[in-house]
Amino acid sequence: MRAAVIALAVSWMSNCRAPISFLSVPLQYRPTSHVDVVRYSSLIPTQAKLYIADVADVRPDSSSVGANIEGKQPIPIRTNSAPAGFIRDALKRELGNAGFVIVDSPSNATHTLELQLVRLWADESSTYHTEITTRLRLLDHGGAVKWEGVVAGTNTRFGRSLSVENYQDSFSDSVISLVENLMGNPAFMNAFRAN
Repeated sequence: MRAAVIALAVSWMSNCRAPISFLSVPLQYRPTSHVDVVRYSSLIPTQAKLYIADVADVRPDSSSVGANIEGKQPIPIRTNSAPAGFIRDALKRELGNAGFVIVDSPSNATHTLELQLVRLWADESSTYHTEITTRLRLLDHGGAVKWEGVVAGTNTRFGRSLSVENYQDSFSDSVISLVENLMGNPAFMNAFRAN
């Protein structure tokens, strides 16, 4: 009898815990998919050397990256990481993996890619739905704009509720989607050949 009372009390206390006020998600790059290198690598001009400039995060609140909307009250998803750095590092990695020669200085580059981070957001309901939207400009070595546009990447997946790892996976796979959408843009790819 005493054990049953203790078990009931523990169960009641666990159900009466204060609801979580927010979830903190470190932006760690952990993609579960990859860029289709075979599809895009033949399109990359061999002489192109690309410098990816520091990303400008133009969102009103750089620490706010999503919301869990499973319940009556949304739970904010926040990060202490630098989203701009996360995006830049991931793009350098994935564009390099796809075949671009990535350089660390604009003076060594034939082209510079400038980015503004317009949206980085995840909604979690029955699935995780993540979107990353960027505004980009491609400049030649002399600073002339060869191409500009808005490119987004998205990801939708199932996962455990309020899972840091699922948020990380979804953000990372949104970068993969963004890179594929960028490299699948004929105007962007042709800009490397424009005089």
